[in-house]
Amino acid sequence: MTQFLPADHPFVAQVWSALAMAERRRGKPELAYADAIKARDLLAGADGENHQVAKAYAEVGLAAAALGRKDDAIAALEAAIKASDYGSILPADLGEVRVALAGLVAKTDRERALALARAAATGVDGIASRSATQVATDAAALIARLGTIMSDVTVKRVEDIDYYRGENQKDGIQFRYAGKELGVSAWGMNVIDLDPRCPNYPEHDHRETGCEEVYVVLRGSAILHVGNQHHELVPGMLARVGPGEKRRIEPGPEGATVLALGATPGKPYDPAKPSRN
Repeated sequence: MTQFLPADHPFVAQVWSALAMAERRRGKPELAYADAIKARDLLAGADGENHQVAKAYAEVGLAAAALGRKDDAIAALEAAIKASDYGSILPADLGEVRVALAGLVAKTDRERALALARAAATGVDGIASRSATQVATDAAALIARLGTIMSDVTVKRVEDIDYYRGENQKDGIQFRYAGKELGVSAWGMNVIDLDPRCPNYPEHDHRETGCEEVYVVLRGSAILHVGNQHHELVPGMLARVGPGEKRRIEPGPEGATVLALGATPGKPYDPAKPSRN
C-alpha cells in the first residue's frame, strides 16, 4: 500500500511504527529499533503536533530499552509522553511508555518513577484489553517494588557481613567489611570479631594516612592499650584514638565484637585506600 504514497507521507511512518511494535513483541529489538527510527525520522520535519509523533517516539524508546540503550530510551520515551498531549497514542501504549520510563529512572528518581507508574495504572483503568491489563499488572508490580525496596536503606546482620581471608589474616580475628557491604562512602567502617583473650590484634597507628578512629564495643569486653594507658571498653562506651597513637585491642574472657569507624579530618574518604588494622 505504501508504494502509492509519497515516501514522506505520515501514513508511511505509521506503518513503520506498527512494524516496529510487531518486531519488538516478537523479541527482535534490533529490527524494531531500526524501523522505529525510520518512523521517527520521517516525522522529524513534520509539524510537532502530527498525530503519529508520539507512537514513533514510543517505539524508538521501547526498542532502545530492550537493547539496553538507557539514555536513548529515556530521551525517546520522554519525547513520546510530551507528544502524547496531541493525542493519537492509545492509552495502553502510553501506559507501556510510562511503565518503561519508570523502570529506567527508578534508581535515580524514585518519586518520579512512582508518579509515572501511578499515571500508567490510572490511564488504563476500566479498559478491557489484553495490553491494558498487562500495563495495569506491570504498573502495580512496579509501584509495590518502589514502595518497599527502592528506599536508600541497607540492613544487615553482623554475622552476614563478609570478612578478610587473605594471607595476613590473624588467628582468632575476623575483620568484617561493614562499610563496603552497607555502601558507606563517607568514612571507613569495619566490624572486628575477636576470640576470647586473642593476643593477635596488631599494634598499629595511622600516622601515615592521618586517619582518626572511633571504637565501639558491640559485644563482650576489651582493653584498649594506647601507649602506657589501658582503657576497659564494654558496650555503651566509645573511644577515639588519634592518628599518631599506637593502639592495640585485647579482648576479654568472652571475646569482643568491635565497631571501628575511621576518617581523615579535612579529606574526603577514599574507599580504595582503607585503613589497615
